Amino acid sequence: MTLATVAQAPALARCQVAERLLLSMSAGAVNAGAYLACQRFVSHVTGTVTLVGIDSGAWPLVAQYLLVLVCFLFGAMTAVFLLALAPSGQHPTRSLRLVGLLVALVAPLGALGMFGHFGQSVEGPGDFVLLSLLSFAMGLLNATVAASPTINARVTHLTGHATDLGINLARAYLSRGAERAGAVWQGALLAGKIGSFASGAASMVLLVRWGGYAAFLVASSLTLLAAELGRMAQKSPAEPLGRLATA
Repeated sequence: MTLATVAQAPALARCQVAERLLLSMSAGAVNAGAYLACQRFVSHVTGTVTLVGIDSGAWPLVAQYLLVLVCFLFGAMTAVFLLALAPSGQHPTRSLRLVGLLVALVAPLGALGMFGHFGQSVEGPGDFVLLSLLSFAMGLLNATVAASPTINARVTHLTGHATDLGINLARAYLSRGAERAGAVWQGALLAGKIGSFASGAASMVLLVRWGGYAAFLVASSLTLLAAELGRMAQKSPAEPLGRLATA
């Protein structure tokens, strides 16, 4: 049996590992918050595109879901433009701060009634304003961490993570020595990101009971904290924790 070669990933400092886990937790919180607010997900586009197909014929709904998809794409494009304007090799702190700001905007806009009452409306005008805003933020987040050479990861969806985790578990079983150690390290980070995503989602279940749209301030804070940790890690490199995958 022959498997594709696993590329050696760069060593990561503790702050960089924490950055990735916090960004995954933030994405999980945003995704759960959107679902609890209007029963729709925003951190990935699979569900949105599926709904475009399901609602074919109900053209107003299709147009609104296409708007949410376009917002995700524009968020990703904006990330690349911002990275292109920044000095080469600079940590994308500003882009991540922008994500945090956009997510934090949900709290005051929700308090002003722009999205309707939390959790009661489905497929109303306010829902699509909320979904569009958060979808743009998630596109911006995912493209920022994926396109930035200082991070080179993905944090807003888990299908690839779950697949890669399964691959690394099998590799760890089948291989020996350095290859096994690398597979274990990569699997540990992937499992940590999946767990962090779930933890972020679980936290929103409790937080929205207390504050409704204000719960998004917590997701925003997680993103801002991750940005600062990443900036600190690049500014003052620490002893690497190990050779971990940047997936």
